[in-house]
Amino acid sequence: MSKNTNAVHKNKRVFKNKPLDDFFHDKPKELKVLFDCLDLRIHGISKNKNVTMRTRTQTIVYETTRIFAELRIQKKAIRFLLFCEGEPYHSDIIKTERIPETHRWGKLKCRFSIHPEDINAIDSVLSMVKQAYNAV
Repeated sequence: MSKNTNAVHKNKRVFKNKPLDDFFHDKPKELKVLFDCLDLRIHGISKNKNVTMRTRTQTIVYETTRIFAELRIQKKAIRFLLFCEGEPYHSDIIKTERIPETHRWGKLKCRFSIHPEDINAIDSVLSMVKQAYNAV
């Protein structure tokens, strides 16, 4: 018996989770390689809590008890939104920006993008993702 992974909206409409391959069908192959590398390392962040990944119509969400990272696959980059309580996380390699309160995205307040040519910056990205994970 398979588990139903569809999300139910409060208006009782069922939203089907988007298959992961649909995010990459018209994107460069290097973007999928970058995502696979990030996905593997994000799932390995913690041994104590399960990190689960869900797909939505336009985003890929990583969560434990709360969402700590949301990814949006763009034409040539992966855009991250990270959970943070105070100031956005800082990186010497990747430029991050604070999301204004007027966006009403809750605690997802740190935004940055990574491109396939930035594959050497994965450690810096994972450092920021781990900070978001620990803040949840």
